[in-house]
Amino acid sequence: MVLSFFESQSISDLYPMALTRPAADMRCGIFTLAEKWVYEMMGGDTLALAGAESASGFQEFTANPHFGFVTRDYLSVKFPQPTQAATLYINGHILPTEPLAKACLSLQPSDSLWQGDTLIACGA
Repeated sequence: MVLSFFESQSISDLYPMALTRPAADMRCGIFTLAEKWVYEMMGGDTLALAGAESASGFQEFTANPHFGFVTRDYLSVKFPQPTQAATLYINGHILPTEPLAKACLSLQPSDSLWQGDTLIACGA
């Protein structure tokens, strides 16, 4: 699965910090929002986040081409898009939960998940 974190129009709510990095790359505790999504997508495997050799490998999952950002042009050099076509687009400023991650994983290519007027995720 290839994840791509995008920024919604409400990114300006996170200024000035969002001027230097995508919302998904901001820390919320010791992990970034993107790392929290990966954690939930992997079923809450703490060994994967710790980089344990027995886990499927958080380091491998977060390395391109499986993970990337759709962001403003001037940030795309440091925070590139996935090199492969994304299979799931996730709103980068949404904090994940286990049920939300499961709902996102079940999305088909033409499906999308909304909360009111906010797009949370869509299949590609």
